[in-house]
Parts: sequence; C-alpha cells; structure tokens
Amino acid sequence: MDAMLFDDKINDFGIYGTLCNKLFKKDILMSVFNDIDKRVFYGEDCLVLYSYIMRISSIYILREAFYHYNIHENSVCTTPDERLSVNSCYLYKGLQSVFMENEKYKYILLRQLKRYILNIELHNMEQLYGISSFTLGTYKYDYESLKNKKIIINTVLIRKIRVYFFQILL
Repeated sequence: MDAMLFDDKINDFGIYGTLCNKLFKKDILMSVFNDIDKRVFYGEDCLVLYSYIMRISSIYILREAFYHYNIHENSVCTTPDERLSVNSCYLYKGLQSVFMENEKYKYILLRQLKRYILNIELHNMEQLYGISSFTLGTYKYDYESLKNKKIIINTVLIRKIRVYFFQILL
C-alpha cells in the first residue's frame, strides 16, 4: 500500500490504473461500476481499479507485462478538453471517498492521492495551455538589474532535495 497509487521513490505511478491488463471477479467489478461517479471520463479506469482493490482481501501482481499500453493520436490522453480540470475534481473526490473508508491505510493512500492528482493536473496544464511541467520552476533573471543589490539565499532540504529561496533586498 505504500506505493499503490504513487511511488515517491521512483517518482511514478504504483499500480498503473489501466484496466486492460488485469483480471477481475465480475460480481465485485459490477458493484464497483455501479458506485463510481459517471462524470469521470479521464482516470475512470483508475477510479474503478482502486475502488476494486479496496473491496478485495488479496491481490497478486505479476512483474511481467503481457500487454503494452499504446496511446493513440486522438485518445483522451492527447486531446485537449476543457472539462479536464473539473474531471480531476470528480476523480479526486471519488478516490478520496474510497480511501477514507480504509482505516488501516487511508493516510498513506490520501498522501499518494495528492501526488497522483498533481500529476494529472500537470498533464491537464500541458493539454489545455501548453504548459510543460519540465519548464515550471525555471526563471531567467535579468542579472543586470540585480547588480549592487543584496540577495539573501535560504535553503531547505525537502525529501532529500535541496530547495533554494531567494530574497532580493531593494
């Protein structure tokens, strides 16, 4: 459960939320389908999968892939849709509700959910606005305007990553 939804150690999803490469018990799967929010159109497979996992007592994971997920040019993953942000809200609330029911793991799963939704929103920003997460956080300073100014540099270690904060005194 420590990395079911999102694995911070490798900065990637834990169990991929696709349904195409998994086997399910039909009666449990049908009860999950009946309970999920039908407004979720992107990430609905994730909502189904994790809702299903919360209802079962055991799971077996093969480390060998028998299917490779292909993203097509006109898929929802690659087509901008202005409903994506609202969809993320429905997806978040659906998964949050499911995870809150699991007393033993809810705090671990809710932490992973925040990171998962952040990745979904970064995808949305790229699809809707052309903002790549790779360019976030980079800023080109006008170094000439900083000449003869006092600059205070603070640093903090967050999850083994050094983060710098700059304060320019005018």
